[in-house]
Amino acid sequence: MKTINKRSWIIIVFTIVIFAGHALLLVDMTVNAGSRALNEVNRHIYKHHVLLDGGRILDRNGVVLNETVNEHRVYPTDLETRKSTLHIVGDPYGYIA
Repeated sequence: MKTINKRSWIIIVFTIVIFAGHALLLVDMTVNAGSRALNEVNRHIYKHHVLLDGGRILDRNGVVLNETVNEHRVYPTDLETRKSTLHIVGDPYGYIA
């Protein structure tokens, strides 16, 4: 009986540690979400806080939704296209990355 009781306490402790770790991770990801989303660790993309090449995003018909030209992001001129793809390709002001 002592063995079962001891094993139960070990499982309870491990469960508490796992849930505490998940809670800390959730808090950290929530608090630091902005800095993680725009992290400049990717040196081939960022240089001195400037996006060098973010690539090109195309829709299924080959229409360019977003691309980098001369180290600046270029978005479609059509207002409806920009509104409909805002949360996918981001915005020029950096509010939605």
